[in-house]
Amino acid sequence: MSILVPVALIGFPVFALLVWFTTKPVTACSIILAAGWCFLPMSGYAFQGLPDYDKISAANYVLLLLIGLFGTSRLTRVRWHWVDLLFLGWLVAGAFSSFANGLGAYDAASNVFRRVVEFGAPYLAGRIFCRDDEDLGRIVRVIIVFGLLYVPLVLYEGRMSPQLHRMVYGFFQHSFGQVYRFGGWRPTVFMAHGLQVALWMTMAFLLALGLALLDRSRRTIPVFGVPIPIVPAAMVLGLSVLLCRSLGAWALAAVGVAILVGIRATRRTWPALGLAAILVAILATRATGTWSGEPIPALAALIDADRAGSFQFRLDNEDILAAKARERPVFGWGGFGRNRVYDESGRDISVTDGWWIIVFGINGTFGLACLYGWLIIPAALALRRPHSPLDGDRLAASRVVLATTLLVAVADTIPNAFPVPIMYFATAGLVSVIRQSGFAAYFGTSGAQLLPAHRETSTRSLTPSTHPCRSRHGTS
Repeated sequence: MSILVPVALIGFPVFALLVWFTTKPVTACSIILAAGWCFLPMSGYAFQGLPDYDKISAANYVLLLLIGLFGTSRLTRVRWHWVDLLFLGWLVAGAFSSFANGLGAYDAASNVFRRVVEFGAPYLAGRIFCRDDEDLGRIVRVIIVFGLLYVPLVLYEGRMSPQLHRMVYGFFQHSFGQVYRFGGWRPTVFMAHGLQVALWMTMAFLLALGLALLDRSRRTIPVFGVPIPIVPAAMVLGLSVLLCRSLGAWALAAVGVAILVGIRATRRTWPALGLAAILVAILATRATGTWSGEPIPALAALIDADRAGSFQFRLDNEDILAAKARERPVFGWGGFGRNRVYDESGRDISVTDGWWIIVFGINGTFGLACLYGWLIIPAALALRRPHSPLDGDRLAASRVVLATTLLVAVADTIPNAFPVPIMYFATAGLVSVIRQSGFAAYFGTSGAQLLPAHRETSTRSLTPSTHPCRSRHGTS
């Protein structure tokens, strides 16, 4: 292990504070989350009674510090939304599961504290510091910029094999047997798995493409002060998605492109709202066992037989895990592997891949509903706002593109368990904008209309953002 591991982890708060004092709050929070996720090592330090100090908690501890130093005065001005109750339910779902299974108060408190660090820090930061559509645009730009920073790294590892983490930090962070796909190398860069890289690049690609499609006034995006043409940036990011060699990421990117093109063509957000409805339907039918997952494996077999077999393997394991979860449907089985399936000799015969099945087994229907409620509902509400994302209104375009991309990222958590921390921050930002604009704006008669013939009012929120001087699943 290289000396750069402790240097990066211990020095990250210094970098984060420098970012905070040199840029706007929302931009700073976004950079802190993105930089930690993209470049910190896959290593950490264990502290008794506290979550491990690793690449995720390093950024989140900094956010908690910033909230304590600069955000407490803003807490009194936060306009809370009922979606916040779903998030609060997610934070305490682990405690309910612990008590329901007799695991004790210590396990309950540990679950809550771990989720406060992993989820609460970015979510609360988003609710405090994000105020309007302009702030959402800042989040979009940061994700695109860090996607562009990853492009040369993806190109390098796609050609030379995943070596950067070993070269910089002195060790390989994953199994080398899972990095060769479709006749080439799957990049892992500084993340735990190539699927995480694929999701990150897919998000950056969809955001860039969405701005190119929905914001006709935008020609460039600033990267460290240098204007980069948005269309070539989207094309390069799209190429990087292909080089990630992930069939799931390709499928999600195709879905995202179809939705964005549909929004552009129809001038309505119903394609993205349709994805939100599909996600809810998948979760409900898979959790209740009313849908087997067909014909997805058959469709995957048309592209690659091995990937189709892998997907069928996931579905089979989900079926037996969901059947066990339904034995304790409300609060689940709690932690310590109690949600898994064992044979007569006590051997674990189950494999947990999707985030949803992990949560369903550990925290039951309550945890599953709270988690996906606060991940899906804000994006759906934001997409109902009755303003145009086109005609030069780059603020509304950023909101629509961000909400759509977040729904695509949520879709990835169904087969995989690699959620991106900035998702929580961006989702909280959507809640802030929704609450700031008022309830009626999202349920008016024109809620689905996105392109009125003439737009006379700006979509900018009346309250601009100001600067004050800014276990991976969270289960035991």
